[in-house]
Amino acid sequence: MSNIKCPGCGGRKAWTAKKCALCLGLRYGHGLSRTVEYRAWQTMRQRCTAPTNPAWPEYGGRGITMCARWLADVRNFVADMGNKPAPNLEIDRIDNDGGYWCGKCDECSALGRPANCRWVTRCVNDRNRRNNKFIEFRGERLTLVELSMRYGVPGDTLAFRLRKGWTVESALLTPVKPKAPNGSQALLCPKCKGKGWYGVRISVSPGWRRDECDCRAVAA
Repeated sequence: MSNIKCPGCGGRKAWTAKKCALCLGLRYGHGLSRTVEYRAWQTMRQRCTAPTNPAWPEYGGRGITMCARWLADVRNFVADMGNKPAPNLEIDRIDNDGGYWCGKCDECSALGRPANCRWVTRCVNDRNRRNNKFIEFRGERLTLVELSMRYGVPGDTLAFRLRKGWTVESALLTPVKPKAPNGSQALLCPKCKGKGWYGVRISVSPGWRRDECDCRAVAA
């Protein structure tokens, strides 16, 4: 796919070689079933309207709706949101408790619903989940993911430390011990003092042996 302007309408960047999704739809009736915009629209619609969809409990089941304009025709969705600006973006609801709303149809106007969707990266979308855990630290209220990225502590390590009763400060500022490629904890080699000496699980009793580092210094 090419990052080019649509030759049909000259509008937003198109991620197809010939026409953007909107032009294809206008020219060939629907014509969008093979586009990424259609897949995004279909996923939204099914989440909100199909009780048999696995995601229903977190969407339609808790009152997340799709406005009448978008529900009626995928072309309306594409006209309002435009083509997907980049391959790594996805649809996100700005207000996580709001629905997939265009903000300008008769239904949205009557109910006072603002436009509530945007194209964002997966990282931004993940930070906007309603089950995110927010943590107060040094005057800021951040998600666990944001703190993990800022302080360089793996998310699973940070969550484990907090569950074990660590203070937020100690959980974030205590260095994380390096680990071996197989997941075991890296140990200091007694010869070279490097951290390439690993605990290796073996079948011989007692089940653990501290093996050797790259410098071939074997444990006594």
